[in-house]
Amino acid sequence: MSSALSIIVFRIGLIVLLYSFGFVQRIQEKFVIKLNYESLILCAFVMFYVYLLQSLKNRSLYVGFSPDLKERVRKHNGGLVKSTKRYMPWELVYYEAYRSKDDAVKREQQLKRFAKGFAMLRRRVRGSLLRNMREG
Repeated sequence: MSSALSIIVFRIGLIVLLYSFGFVQRIQEKFVIKLNYESLILCAFVMFYVYLLQSLKNRSLYVGFSPDLKERVRKHNGGLVKSTKRYMPWELVYYEAYRSKDDAVKREQQLKRFAKGFAMLRRRVRGSLLRNMREG
């Protein structure tokens, strides 16, 4: 194992150890710990996603934000999101990744609040959208 990789593995192990014994009270945004039955995954950097979904039922579009894009799309398609439940199934058409949560939230709000920003995004992904997309 290379020395750089050894240092990274050691640091990750140390963070996990300190966290498990309660010495680390709060993990900052740049670290995420996910526990499942099979493994402990420590991601050095968390990305925050702004995404665009299109309904396969009526071709409407939905803009959202999430730190876990795959899980969020799964929730949309599983009927677990009230605002999108009626128009399932959904297809992920486009996403943007940000290292800053604030930047991602600002971008999501820009797309939801300002028609010009949303129109620009629609033009950008025009080729990825289903034909005869509902305007609006």
